[in-house]
Amino acid sequence: MLLKLVPTLLVTFSVPLTRVSGQDCLPRNVQNIDILSNTTLVWELDAFETCQISNFYVDIWGHGEEQYHYNITENFLDVSFLGTCELWNFTISAVHYVIPGPASTFSTYVPLPPDADLTLAFVRYNFPSGHIVMEWDLANRTLGDCSVKYRLTLHDQDRDTMDDMYLDETSIVLNTLACTQYETILRAVNMAYPMIEGPLRRMNINLAATVQSAPRLKFVEIQATSFNMTVGLDGERNRCPVMTLFVDGGIYFNASVSLQGMETPELVEVEVKSLLPNTMYYFHVSVLNIGGWSTPTPIAIQTLDLSPNL
Repeated sequence: MLLKLVPTLLVTFSVPLTRVSGQDCLPRNVQNIDILSNTTLVWELDAFETCQISNFYVDIWGHGEEQYHYNITENFLDVSFLGTCELWNFTISAVHYVIPGPASTFSTYVPLPPDADLTLAFVRYNFPSGHIVMEWDLANRTLGDCSVKYRLTLHDQDRDTMDDMYLDETSIVLNTLACTQYETILRAVNMAYPMIEGPLRRMNINLAATVQSAPRLKFVEIQATSFNMTVGLDGERNRCPVMTLFVDGGIYFNASVSLQGMETPELVEVEVKSLLPNTMYYFHVSVLNIGGWSTPTPIAIQTLDLSPNL
């Protein structure tokens, strides 16, 4: 069975600290228990430890009946005899002469060794429902992948920005924008200290054009014979070049605004004149980019009565 890395658990059993001199000193809990990539169990004394530590009690047990018990003087222990990617529990106590301090328990999977094969077998892309799903896997899972994360760098080549992330799973829905060139850089990483990165897999993605979302009415000012409105577009969310905003009032009026040369407009103002006072108008607003026309947005307005002063 392949096991995934889970957050490690450090539990300390609190015992009131009784400080007396000489051989009656009670040690503190040990700190920073970890297993290095060379399968060495390590730990540190508490920064405020004042007792003279003579040795350590180390107990190791798993889910079965297998247990190991050690009485050692160093603050490290070779645990290479434990199976890679097996879950084990480690309880460690500092000892002052014959007086043990409170125990600290650490549970984790034994990490992959430094020479583990971190090569990726494949990297592929799927495009369900307009999204980009990136998938991959390790070429060799003989030892498992319990201490492996996947480092993905998404390079936006148009803006020259990078998004760097560490992933537990072997797939991700990419946060990308239409009409944009990206480079993906992926590698497996053995997270056990010191971290080791596997070979890089680089791929380029050039995303095709996508039509804009339906325009959104942001503001409108209505007069007796005209109105001004501000329409919201996708802006930076869609980098495909835009060409025209079109207002279709059927036989009553039509208006268009050229958007060429505007890189990623978010707000566009439109003025429509020569209307009748006190009249209801229905119309549609749509935007054209290199991907085509957006879904039209229906809008209705009622012009004001004509003022006697006009």
